[in-house]
Amino acid sequence: MALQPGTQLGTYEITAQIGAGGMGEVYRARDLKLNRDVAVKVLSAQLTDSATALARFEREARAVAALSHPNILSIFDFGQQAGVAYTIVELLEGQTLRERLARDGTIPQREAIDIAVQIARGLSAAHGQNIAHRDLKPENVFVTLDGRVKILDFGLARQMSAFIGADATISPTLGPATDPGTVLGTVGYMSPEQVRGEPGDQRSDIFSFGCVLYELVSGRRAFQSATAAETMTLILRQDPPDLASASSSLVSPGLSRIVQHCLEKNPGERFQSASDVAFALGALSGATSGAAATQVAGPVSRPFRAKRLAIAALVVLAAAAGFVGRGLVAPAAPPPRFLKLTFQRGTIYSARFTPDGESVVYGAAWGGQPLGLYSARFDAPESRPFGIVADALAVSRSGEMALSLGRHTLTNLLSVGRLARAPLAGGIAPREVLDDVEDADWSPDGQSLAISREVDSEARLEFPIGRMLYKNAGYVSAPRVSPSGDGVAFINHPLAGDDRGTIAFVDTAGRVQVLTPEFPSVTGLAWSPDGSEIWFSAWVGDQGYSIDAVRRDGHRRTVHRIGTRARLFDVTHDRALVGFESTRAEVAGMLASDTRERDLSWLDGTVATALSPAGDAMLFVEGFEGGGPQYSFFLRRADSATPVRLGEGTATGLSADGRWVLGHPPSRPARIIVAPTGPGETRTISLPSLEAIMSASWLPDGRRALLMANEPGQPVRAWLLDIGAGTLKAASQGGLSVGIFGSGQAPVSPDGRSYVAKTAMGDTVIVTMDGGSPRPVQGLSKSERVIGWSEDGRGLFVASTGTLPMVVSHLDIASGRREGWKVLTPADPVGVTDIMSITMTPDGHHYAYSYMRSLTDLSLIEGLR
Repeated sequence: MALQPGTQLGTYEITAQIGAGGMGEVYRARDLKLNRDVAVKVLSAQLTDSATALARFEREARAVAALSHPNILSIFDFGQQAGVAYTIVELLEGQTLRERLARDGTIPQREAIDIAVQIARGLSAAHGQNIAHRDLKPENVFVTLDGRVKILDFGLARQMSAFIGADATISPTLGPATDPGTVLGTVGYMSPEQVRGEPGDQRSDIFSFGCVLYELVSGRRAFQSATAAETMTLILRQDPPDLASASSSLVSPGLSRIVQHCLEKNPGERFQSASDVAFALGALSGATSGAAATQVAGPVSRPFRAKRLAIAALVVLAAAAGFVGRGLVAPAAPPPRFLKLTFQRGTIYSARFTPDGESVVYGAAWGGQPLGLYSARFDAPESRPFGIVADALAVSRSGEMALSLGRHTLTNLLSVGRLARAPLAGGIAPREVLDDVEDADWSPDGQSLAISREVDSEARLEFPIGRMLYKNAGYVSAPRVSPSGDGVAFINHPLAGDDRGTIAFVDTAGRVQVLTPEFPSVTGLAWSPDGSEIWFSAWVGDQGYSIDAVRRDGHRRTVHRIGTRARLFDVTHDRALVGFESTRAEVAGMLASDTRERDLSWLDGTVATALSPAGDAMLFVEGFEGGGPQYSFFLRRADSATPVRLGEGTATGLSADGRWVLGHPPSRPARIIVAPTGPGETRTISLPSLEAIMSASWLPDGRRALLMANEPGQPVRAWLLDIGAGTLKAASQGGLSVGIFGSGQAPVSPDGRSYVAKTAMGDTVIVTMDGGSPRPVQGLSKSERVIGWSEDGRGLFVASTGTLPMVVSHLDIASGRREGWKVLTPADPVGVTDIMSITMTPDGHHYAYSYMRSLTDLSLIEGLR
């Protein structure tokens, strides 16, 4: 029965009915407390008695309430009164995209792009809260009279880590879903994984988004047939007609490529985030995925300088036209502009401006080839190779380069090479300076260098070379000497293999200032043009990546919000060199019942850390954005396509019976989480005496754990933790580090009497639990890592590091003899910088290895202030 005008629900008075549908009615109402008009969604009477429908209604309210974004419908209240369930949402004036398409057939490309950018921003905000919409379609996108886009109907929204079918859900198109594998969504806009009844994450929303955008510009659905079953078959097996032929108006090739990228059948081949989609679309229309208050122009055509002069003239005209009455209305500053500099597929390691600011030198590995040195000018699209296998670390004002020769990966996010000097003009072979240097920067006079490097398992910052100003147990990146030469700004990373960190400054006397709070990810750093600020790229808050600036007094501001992952390489005048990165950690391997190697990746930062002895379960960590600021750990069963999220943090230990996992969040003070893989209660053990835990491994008795951790200001050492009592005792002297390649089970021998570690000098040793003297492993080089014990405890599986393909061998401990076991390399090597971890079963039959893939596009940004 419809509500009559004058009916009151809480403090809201119904004034008129707006519409009705299968789920209920929508009314206009007056908020008597705040004196404003709102919309009221009322669940239909026949569904109010359904616990399932009521749960969905409340779930939508809670899902939307968790979000706060201008492109998502705002919800103000939720309640029940006299058998009526209702939600209070903002009142919108306009029409849905379905209504617009029914009226006009298609939407002009420029307007469609603007609408699509706003949709992508809204999805990005939802995904940032770990919420996937799962039913995006034209009916669920509303455009207000002033052109604002609002995403509606989060009734099917779920936490992306949840199981599909974990509880009942009613869809207005598909009916109730109660069993795993049930299809949820609207036919014609579902992703292939939704059609198969698999869980949908943010990439499923991106597929649906592609379907909507396809329809906006073409006037026809991307996937449509006579029956729902036939439509689903199209989604699984066929691509939609090319946009150029499907639309009556011209669709730009750039827009066509974006839509195609959204509609890839394999989720791993689509855009990986909605912010990436918004940025790509913004490049077509002149606005990226930044906040609405910080609009960015798209790529500029060459010649660059001529465009700059034209804009300057327009600003003068705008200022003249702004004189009204007695005042002068100052024109808004032109938005920053982007110029793409590279067009190949691969990884850029570093990039620097040349002294004149008109070109750039950079190190890149294109198309799976080795790292090489290149130069690029802003008035030409091609890069010129130097013919040197090197990376560009820095360029002095006098035109001398600091290079990294033979750069290779040590651990995740840490690569080193031989520091060398060479003239920018070429013609002279590089002069070698020092081994195992990560990064470097010139002093203002070009006479000395600041460097970051690893020495005896410690990260050191030196300026000049040989004079240590700072050290830590994690690593130091992006050292940049101040323009006055009185100190060095740098990124301080507390954990090895993790890019979370702070911005710090150390003066030449060794006094350190920490200038920012810790960010989940900090990628690059440079001094501002006038030397008053340190600019840096980081994942800041819930808006994704941005370029921020901080002064030495700690005052911080946002220079520009980017959204997508970006790395600030260098700054000069009003120009910045930024690498836009698509970085993923992926996993391949063979679990129980597999007959060939397969992809075992989940979200965007999958790192396998342990296998069960039978190979029927894999413990892994999601260490990038998909895992959240503190990361998350999961268990994947070999016979299930859907992993189970077990907790927050990192986990490297899986018990021999497969029932318990040892996790350790990156937050301090240190703690261990003992999480069940099935029924059971999670337990937290606080370890305030420890600063950071690198790994945690079960002993075979299932009662104790071996930790590799450090006390504040002390080197890493081994510790024994009694899980039941929660007591901790040292098991080695300081200076030992993790001597394994990712697996939390690998360091402990099958009999539980000894473990593998590395000394401060880089030697691999076997240490007994009773504290006996470490015994060196014969026949193992410093560039190799142990990844596991053989089943009988007499041998070790060892792997080469820093090169692809990776060779894994079985090493007999007593004799030092070795025999080959496997050669590992990803099927697609482009952008793969290293294999980060390998974990395997003791019998060697099952394994999983994780690798980093980083694809970079280098861009010049002009107009940052």
